[in-house]
Amino acid sequence: MANRCCRVPPVSSGELNKLITLKSRNLEAPTGNSIDYTELFTVLFQCFSKIETVRGKTTFDSVGQIRVITHKITIRFASNVGSETWVEFNNKNYEIISVENINEDNMWLVLNCFERGDKTIPVNQQ
Repeated sequence: MANRCCRVPPVSSGELNKLITLKSRNLEAPTGNSIDYTELFTVLFQCFSKIETVRGKTTFDSVGQIRVITHKITIRFASNVGSETWVEFNNKNYEIISVENINEDNMWLVLNCFERGDKTIPVNQQ
């Protein structure tokens, strides 16, 4: 393993200045006459992050759907963060499209996200 003390981190600790909440999402099946699923979010943890807006980066998911990345969020490594995790910041929800473990060192994660909008509006109405 390479000497970690000699590597330059992708972000300095002073840049981790935005407090975000990472959440897991479960969908509850519709009941009665409703056709909409109910979202249930569970807070996993809060942490400080660096947030950058991104323009023009497009990815494709497993079924060929186009996904536009609007934000890159850098956090310290956490093994329980993946593409099923959601980010909340400034009352907005961000869907994580992909997660990069920088240099595979388990020190930093870059979360490539899509802004889903106001957290008070259910996702299926955005």
